[in-house]
Amino acid sequence: MYRGVCQKRIIISKNKVNMTYQSPFEALYKSDATAACLEYTGTLEKVLKDLASPPQVQHLNFEVKHPASNILSDHPEYLALHPPRILRAVMDYKISHPDSLHLEQLLQDAINYAIDIYKNPTNAPQRVKELKEKIESIQEKNLLTNPLQQKNDLTTWDASAPEISQKTATDLAAKIASADVLFIALGHGGIAAGMDVFLRYCSDTGNTNSTFYTTRMSSHKLGDFEPRLTTTEIEYLLQASQNRQLILFDEDRNTGRTLARAQRYFASEVFPSQEMILIANSDEFLRKQRIQEEHDKYFGSVKHLSNYKWKF
Repeated sequence: MYRGVCQKRIIISKNKVNMTYQSPFEALYKSDATAACLEYTGTLEKVLKDLASPPQVQHLNFEVKHPASNILSDHPEYLALHPPRILRAVMDYKISHPDSLHLEQLLQDAINYAIDIYKNPTNAPQRVKELKEKIESIQEKNLLTNPLQQKNDLTTWDASAPEISQKTATDLAAKIASADVLFIALGHGGIAAGMDVFLRYCSDTGNTNSTFYTTRMSSHKLGDFEPRLTTTEIEYLLQASQNRQLILFDEDRNTGRTLARAQRYFASEVFPSQEMILIANSDEFLRKQRIQEEHDKYFGSVKHLSNYKWKF
């Protein structure tokens, strides 16, 4: 996803998936990792360093240097959780520096790199190098050293389980007949699972013409009342949405308020004439809704019962 700010033109990246995708969450959830691994305190610079050259592995009392892909396999939490942290850091920095026009382009580049690292772990060192060079070229070195924090979240951990993401991807493919999509994940919680679902969908269907994007809407943790999009991002999304089915994703939907609020925003401010499908890995709201529908079907709604004239 590239947008030349000075040239006033937008080039859409298709996030092509031309090989079988192996989800980093498979290895992570097969390890002894727990929700505690979501908790993180560090910097973007440390995240990039981990992905470029993870700690060397001690073997038989000798320090053994492994290729990046092997080292990352020894640290599955790096591969699964660090690329979304890159997007978290860039997105938060963009929001707190609204006058920096280069950050919108940087976020698009970071999304491309994060997606590519998920697809091709061996590309991690090169992608990290390119991202760091871009950050330095736009003179935003503070982005590298700003505090980067993530809280332990059991709900997000449970909702990001690989078998759930696979079911979401499979159900989506069945629902829209493997159509091209513009897949928008709500951050921060929905980024990791969103990338995973998106790449599973593309890999399973052979789709090579879909686009992934993310925007922050963290209602409970950060008090966001609507997606934090700039006018430039809205222009980009409008062009990216052409001939693509719109998908709005969050990893968890409990009360349904966050996704519903986001949908209203997109319908009024971004895509007034396009249908948007809402999906979530863990959909407690939909489960409760279906239970209520079944209850009403067999026993009648509360309103119906209150209007019924009982005869004795």
